[in-house]
Amino acid sequence: MTDTGTAIRDEDRRATGSELAEYDPTSTQLLGEQGRTRITGTVVAKIAGHAAREVPGVWAIGEVPPEPTGTPRGAVRAVEPGVAVEVGEQETTVDLEIVTRYGESIVDVSDAVRQHVIDRVREMTGLTVSEVNITVDDVHVDGMDLDMDVVDAA
Repeated sequence: MTDTGTAIRDEDRRATGSELAEYDPTSTQLLGEQGRTRITGTVVAKIAGHAAREVPGVWAIGEVPPEPTGTPRGAVRAVEPGVAVEVGEQETTVDLEIVTRYGESIVDVSDAVRQHVIDRVREMTGLTVSEVNITVDDVHVDGMDLDMDVVDAA
């Protein structure tokens, strides 16, 4: 595997005398010996969403609110349906909202999703994933289109 370099913000490089374009808060930038690579939050969110869908037991990705509380200062929010990320200089956090299949262990599925997302984002971007926060908001029952909490046997 080749070295992807270290993510360094442009404003940090300007302080050391390197001349580069103005800092773009919507992406992180990996600087290598032969150039730089910008990775936007949207890219990280897509990778995380696809990785979550690859895990057995995940039926769908839900919706994540666009502005969560506690967003770190300077972090970037990139949202695609059911996935939100905060991209920092060298690390990222991921928020996922998923629907699991009925009969699957929610704990096992969540653990598998968390590890797979961490691995895929690190493999594809070089970023460290500090957190993967998962909300399971529904359980899909094959053959039923109704939410489990709406059906009442009484």
